[in-house]
Amino acid sequence: MLTKKQSVWRYVMAGLFFIVFLYVAAAVAANALWIQQFDQTIRTVAQTFQPDKLTGFIETATDFAGVKGMITLTAIVAVILACYRRFLFAGWLAINMLFGASGINFIFKNLFQRDRPAGMLIEQGGYSFPSGHTMAITTFTLSLVFILTYNNRRYRRALLLLSALLIIFIGFTRVYLGVHYPSDILGGFMLSCCYMLVATTYFKQFSARIERKLETHGIKEAQHHKQENKP
Repeated sequence: MLTKKQSVWRYVMAGLFFIVFLYVAAAVAANALWIQQFDQTIRTVAQTFQPDKLTGFIETATDFAGVKGMITLTAIVAVILACYRRFLFAGWLAINMLFGASGINFIFKNLFQRDRPAGMLIEQGGYSFPSGHTMAITTFTLSLVFILTYNNRRYRRALLLLSALLIIFIGFTRVYLGVHYPSDILGGFMLSCCYMLVATTYFKQFSARIERKLETHGIKEAQHHKQENKP
């Protein structure tokens, strides 16, 4: 169980991520000069070389964080967790992907209605800001890191580093293929980090209570979670 101070600190961090997101979103809505320069600079670097073989690989890789890819991966992980009677984690992951990744992204995309860049290498419908692929891969990987290190934080830094590299790579694929502006990637990342801080805090605060309620209905976890008093 988190202490009150730890909970407050996590909510403050979530608020800071959301403030940065709002700053980027406001600049996108206003088509601010710095956003134009930021997007153009990174797009130029990412799209300098686009050989056919690399483009084919990028197209395949970017599908990893697409709707079908994320549904498949989430279902596989959820089933594995359920088989080990980690029902809380399985349900929490599913909620994160359904609401934290897809739901919130849908709301903000329709709120800002930013058109996608011109000259896309693949067909991609819908709006551009914030990036759905970025939100999906960020939410998914950070959820996995949280689950894998819940009782043992030994490899947490290494897993977070792997998560960061995967998020950066997926973000790169979206810019490389021309379906997103770099600011779309930045906005999606900030929004997902905000959500995950709130989601992990709620889990630490209420998982024990939910577990007890599940036990009254004959649903028992494999073992009680040993929460650490760390932010």
